[in-house]
Amino acid sequence: MSEHIKRSLYRNPIISVTGTCGKTTTCKFIYDILHKSFKVDKTHENSNSEKGIPYCINKYFQLDSDYWIIEMGISSPGEMSRLLSLVNPNIRVVTNIGIAHTENFTVEEDYVNEKLKFISESNSDTVFIVNGDEPILSTYSYKAGQKVIRCGFNHNNHIRITSFQETDSRSIVNIQCGENPEKEFIINGLGKHNAINLSLAIGIVSYTGVNIDNIPTTYDLYPNRGKIYKDTKSTSFLYDHSYNCAPTSIMSNLEYFKSVKHDNKVIILSDMREIQNSYQIHTEILMKCMEITPHIYIYSNNVYHDIVKAHSHNCKLFSDIEILQREISFMKKPSHIFIQGSNASNLKEISKYIIQEFELL
Repeated sequence: MSEHIKRSLYRNPIISVTGTCGKTTTCKFIYDILHKSFKVDKTHENSNSEKGIPYCINKYFQLDSDYWIIEMGISSPGEMSRLLSLVNPNIRVVTNIGIAHTENFTVEEDYVNEKLKFISESNSDTVFIVNGDEPILSTYSYKAGQKVIRCGFNHNNHIRITSFQETDSRSIVNIQCGENPEKEFIINGLGKHNAINLSLAIGIVSYTGVNIDNIPTTYDLYPNRGKIYKDTKSTSFLYDHSYNCAPTSIMSNLEYFKSVKHDNKVIILSDMREIQNSYQIHTEILMKCMEITPHIYIYSNNVYHDIVKAHSHNCKLFSDIEILQREISFMKKPSHIFIQGSNASNLKEISKYIIQEFELL
């Protein structure tokens, strides 16, 4: 059965999630909430492309499921329209609108406009659950009749984050859903962006009618997507973002890493291979890292390599991942390690090595 035929036969709601970053985490949070009460299928982690989505629909999705959850990502012009023609989601969740995967677009504005087709190419009865703190999404002119649920920290959001606290390894988030009393949730990961992702998932609750008192109160992140590892004494931590490296994502992640109050910090980076204007953006990120710690390790044969050499920055450069591993083995046990880079750079192997080397759990 082709994916188009299977989609045409499916009669229950489809929830789709897009955005520059946070898509996979938000899909996971939505699944964590709904599968307690419903039969739910979702795309597997990063299977969000023109190849991955049809594969998941054909192989894993069931026609008798109550909800399908489909992550949608784009990397080329016209891709969003093609995905929407296949998926045609009833409920559309948007995490944010930033810059990523612009390598196939002439200018960044074209990438943003392609992303916004997720909203513009919709029906009047489409339900939108959006990041209400995002200027583009909060001021967008939605079609008459469309229900829009705004989520985030702003006071005028329908799903409002009323308080947010962080420890070394988790976030404590209070969220108010409509007229319900605020409720406390734990995210085993850091960053306000993850709190917003959870508020978007809870926006689904307000639409489906699930009792907010019956949903989970603790949420985990995927490995390599913000999961935090630590030793048994909670003296060493790894903040693992080694799967992907959109500029919006890394800037948000570095902001919370900067707030972690410890002196012995290490940052490990690799080139971001999927963006335009990469020299400028890589430079901005490197400057941000240098505000946080002098201990910066970079696996690069390309952009970061050129920037460090041109400006004589005091960073350690590695063109071979095995040499970087050996360098880490000589490292005095740091208290906090942050790692983020493009999936193509295979920093996941470095993450795995750190977990083993410093006996993190």
